[in-house]
Amino acid sequence: MRASGSSISSRSSVASRPSLDASWSLSPCNCVSLCPSSTAAFRTYSWASISFVLMRTDIGWRCRSKRPSNAAIPLYRPFSRKTRRYSTQLMYCSELLNDISLIRLVRYTSFPQFILLSGITRLSMPETQLQQARAGKITSAMKRVAERENCKPETVRKQVANGQAVIPTNHSHESLDPMIIGREFSTKVNANIGNSDTTSDIKGELQKLHTAVHYGADTVMDLSTGESLDQIRTANIEHSPVPVGTVPIYEAVKRAENPTDITHELLLEIIEKQAKQGVDYMTIHAGVLMEHLPLTDDRKTGIVSRGGSILAQWIEENGMQNPLYAKFEEICSIFAEHDVTFSLGDGLRPGCLADANDEAQFAELETLGELTQTAWDHGVQVMVEGPGHVPLDQIVENVERQQEVCDGAPFYVLGPLVTDIAPGYDHITSAIGATEAARAGAAMLCYVTPKEHLGLPDKEDVRDGLAAYRIAAHAADVANDLPGARDWDDALSEARYEFDWQRQFDLALDPERAQNSHDQTLPGDNYKDARFCSMCGVEFCSMRIDQDARNTDGEMTTINDETDLGSSPAADVNLPPVGVHDTSRVPDEIEIDGVTFT
Repeated sequence: MRASGSSISSRSSVASRPSLDASWSLSPCNCVSLCPSSTAAFRTYSWASISFVLMRTDIGWRCRSKRPSNAAIPLYRPFSRKTRRYSTQLMYCSELLNDISLIRLVRYTSFPQFILLSGITRLSMPETQLQQARAGKITSAMKRVAERENCKPETVRKQVANGQAVIPTNHSHESLDPMIIGREFSTKVNANIGNSDTTSDIKGELQKLHTAVHYGADTVMDLSTGESLDQIRTANIEHSPVPVGTVPIYEAVKRAENPTDITHELLLEIIEKQAKQGVDYMTIHAGVLMEHLPLTDDRKTGIVSRGGSILAQWIEENGMQNPLYAKFEEICSIFAEHDVTFSLGDGLRPGCLADANDEAQFAELETLGELTQTAWDHGVQVMVEGPGHVPLDQIVENVERQQEVCDGAPFYVLGPLVTDIAPGYDHITSAIGATEAARAGAAMLCYVTPKEHLGLPDKEDVRDGLAAYRIAAHAADVANDLPGARDWDDALSEARYEFDWQRQFDLALDPERAQNSHDQTLPGDNYKDARFCSMCGVEFCSMRIDQDARNTDGEMTTINDETDLGSSPAADVNLPPVGVHDTSRVPDEIEIDGVTFT
């Protein structure tokens, strides 16, 4: 579904036009299109500090301001021949005052249908990170990302310009601290939060947001499907320092009386509203096509994506193509205006090991590759979502295939889970797959919590899921030899060998949990200087023994059984900790082969 034309090619054609007056030099910038009404079509053409609107009416073309041009939508179609012919007859002049453009359109005598328009105030329309990167500009967001990634800003710019990385930064998300997603940078982790029809409210969702950010989420997705969607989304964006993502089809389902009654116009309205609210990236399931649905008939678990199943039902009931696919270029226009990043959803991802790598999954992937190119043609950033449930030995194949089909666009994977047998532990089954996916080149991991397949996660589930996935992401970064990745491991290992307990806690992935685990059996402050923990005690602590066996130069010498603690009561902690398990069902004695054990 490549665009037949793009804003880039359109600007190129404008720039090549001869000017009627050599004193005016035109610098092509953004070409934008205003929303059409029932009686007229509007287009805004803008160069540097020049902007005008042409309105087609029953009496011909004339200039008019429909709405502020900084609220316009980027043009996705080439100019019509008639528009080109008329627009070349205009002469422009511009005056700059405090970075505000005062535009004057001078009527050309051969075309009296053009009327004089003056005094329009317009601020320059912001461009996307991708457009600016392609133009060679290093933005403030790129500079901030370079600081966080410990690399050169030019490295960031090149990766964004090539589509190999994205910086999700909606122009309206004021509290955002920019970050980057790309395989050449540290592996990122997303945390899904959100309410349902039965659980959570605004306060509960903000607690989840706080927990997610506190425990290291690089982005969050608000997947709310219950009440107060707008209020929850607005609150999350206002308070989140990390990018916020959404799935607009969920709100469309809430707004329509029946999912099959969703209209193209409703989808575009919701997407534009969320973009204006400041959403940084959106999952758009535009790759689920009518012709793909029969490919899912033999699956064990069918279509397991919420968005994918909703759209499949819509396609079946309406007998039409996926509306998100049909209106993809209009969505590109909205995204380009607000610099929203595409997260192209995998609505046909496998929901069990048996369905992995089937025809449906890879047919959708081919479509996502085409849509990636279309979005890039419009200057919009793109990442692509991936499975799901995949056997461990097939994960690398999935990543490599996505990178080839989607020309290196960042891969954002859910897990994948490497086994289906462990409900309640799927943060572990999926973290195993996530490590392998990130090692193979996935750029961002969507966490899975212990509640996956069982219920809506609470803040403790968010904490556990994030811990598992930050471990997976870091392990992959170390395996991929990311510069500086192992420094963290080395620092903690040094603190451990030196029995610097407080530094160990501070360096831990989850400092609070690390200290609580230590203090359950060694609660006193005096144990913060101890050369042992309750696992081995004084006598069997391998690091203490090793240190005592070495001289001051670190060389091995005669073993010295003396310890710094001597006969201190601290030695008593070598005893097993008091059990906290319920022993009421454990028998006092047991008989095996005729022998009674008590």
